[in-house]
Amino acid sequence: MNKITKIFSVCSLFLLVAANTSSAAEEMMMNNNENMQMNNTQMDTSSDDDWTFFQAGFWFDVPSYTTNSNVNGIKSGWPICAGHGKVHGLEISWFASATDNIKGVQGSWIVNISQEMTGLQASWITNVSKHMHGIQACFIANANTEEFVGMQASCVNYAGNYIGFQPAAILNITDNFKGFQLAPLMNSAKHFKGVQMGLMNIVDSSEGIQFGVFNSSKSEGLQFGLLNHIEDAWIPYMIGFNVKF
Repeated sequence: MNKITKIFSVCSLFLLVAANTSSAAEEMMMNNNENMQMNNTQMDTSSDDDWTFFQAGFWFDVPSYTTNSNVNGIKSGWPICAGHGKVHGLEISWFASATDNIKGVQGSWIVNISQEMTGLQASWITNVSKHMHGIQACFIANANTEEFVGMQASCVNYAGNYIGFQPAAILNITDNFKGFQLAPLMNSAKHFKGVQMGLMNIVDSSEGIQFGVFNSSKSEGLQFGLLNHIEDAWIPYMIGFNVKF
């Protein structure tokens, strides 16, 4: 009996040690996994948490740290600064300011380029944006490729989907427009909702009013001008006034 008791005692002790060892190993693995997740989270957010107050660039990706860095203050190009990061504040350059994400003011003598812009773009020659909420102002041409909310002011304005006020010294061209277009020569839009004023106003479809010497719509509209054309109206061409809803 004593031998059997000793055997059971040794087996019980062995099982207890094995269970404690397994439990400790599992706890260690869980702690390691938590630490790895915390480290991964820190690595994922570090790009958004690392900001600098001032940064100078000399060309595209020169210095290399300007490519993905974030600036909360002033980013300046001598003559060019660019990158895929963010600028909250002011980006200003002699030749080109071209950081992708801007909240604030983007300015240069020649050209401004952005992907996501909230604020003011101002230059002498041209401004280019993809998604913009704010104001584009220059002397030659503004261009927006997808979405614009706010105001474009230049000799020539082009925009994708536009909501707001679009004054031009020569002409405005948009895809889908909702607001007020004003140009001495021509206003053009695919789908239009609002008011157009210019020498020529041309749209594919209209849910607004056109004032001009020549107004044209392929589908519907309300027109006041010397010659008015609505393609699907009962009388397509009218002098002085035309309407079709």
